[in-house]
Amino acid sequence: MNPLLIGGWGYGNLGDEVILASYLLDSSAKGISMSVASINPKLTRRALFGHQYLQSHKILDESVISLRASLGGKRSSSIVLAGGGYLNGTWTTEIGGKLRRIEALSVTQSVAMHASEVHRIEKSSSAEVLRSILDPDRVFVRDDASRRALMDLGLRSEILPDAISLLVPHLHSLTVDLPSLRDITVVNLLDITERNDRDEASFHTSDWVRDCRELIARLGNTVIGLAIDDADALFMTKSLGLTVLQPTTVVGLTSILASAKGVVSTRMHPALIALIAGTPTIALPYCAKVDTTLANLGLEGYCLKSAAVFDARPVRPDNEMTNRWWDNYVTSSSALYERVLKR
Repeated sequence: MNPLLIGGWGYGNLGDEVILASYLLDSSAKGISMSVASINPKLTRRALFGHQYLQSHKILDESVISLRASLGGKRSSSIVLAGGGYLNGTWTTEIGGKLRRIEALSVTQSVAMHASEVHRIEKSSSAEVLRSILDPDRVFVRDDASRRALMDLGLRSEILPDAISLLVPHLHSLTVDLPSLRDITVVNLLDITERNDRDEASFHTSDWVRDCRELIARLGNTVIGLAIDDADALFMTKSLGLTVLQPTTVVGLTSILASAKGVVSTRMHPALIALIAGTPTIALPYCAKVDTTLANLGLEGYCLKSAAVFDARPVRPDNEMTNRWWDNYVTSSSALYERVLKR
């Protein structure tokens, strides 16, 4: 068995590359080899650098292999659409290209889904493609909104914890202690006003820059920005005047999150990684997926409830955090190996 793993790899979002690392480390520990297709193999290889096993893993070019398949090349009989927002139809022009590439690569109804987000796809012309490629018995999503989106397409699915749960047994192998961050609160703040999903935020965004500056002031003098991509870095440096760390590798990102005094994060996966590491954390629900995903993980207490973002403060993990994460890991991994990869 050598399934082809496709997800949000190569799009410049380091949080998604951590999910990929989690899949590769966990499947390797169970003696399963996975092929990986990235839209930008160079970016993905850079993200995996610094870990001996991960950096040696071959990364295929998603566009190249799909083109070869469309021209009569070999198709895959086992494709897994991995966890994360790969099928978020908010970005409609890209979702169509993704599904056309997968359709070219796959044998009919050979595609499984593991803890994926499906968002706004029911309104796109890609819905019929998705119906034709998915194996209806191997469809797992990460939240109820995704389940309902697929139900509108006539597809049944089950809900799993977010795929970052697969990181739980392996985080120690991806982190290096950074003593210089022990007294630092790390903040990840996006320019929400420029996003297509800005209307989904659970807090006020009308004076977003002002509110972010107020948040930083209330957190004190030991605050550093954490950028997951160039847009994050530009916003936090130019609009908020922050010194910013911008890691380029999975090891760099996880090490920062595990070493910091506390984390305040707009992006969801940095918040989840920090919570796995036991770092005091608060997630800012900038879009609908944040509240629902954290609730599904049993972590709703680590999501900002106030309508004012400047009220955010990192929350120290409770005594049950470790057990909760292990329960999520067992649920996610059992579905992956006992059902998604069984055909």
